[in-house]
Amino acid sequence: MVEPGSWEQAAAANPGREKRLEHQWGWRYVGYGQVLATDPVRVDLGILVLELDFPADDPGREGDYVALAIDRIRLSAEPIS
Repeated sequence: MVEPGSWEQAAAANPGREKRLEHQWGWRYVGYGQVLATDPVRVDLGILVLELDFPADDPGREGDYVALAIDRIRLSAEPIS
């Protein structure tokens, strides 16, 4: 589960335009990356591309750099198209 709070906050939290995954504790992470697609949202975190099961608030978010709180990452062998 990812919690963007608001898209404005997510973009403001990655001013350095970073791509990385930062472990917080337990299953909790913060992902820093670039939005590749908006419906559904796909974010390039450098080490992996995270696909979220919701659309962005605006298709113009594609290309934005964001930081997102991640509660848990579920891996899948299915390719992202």
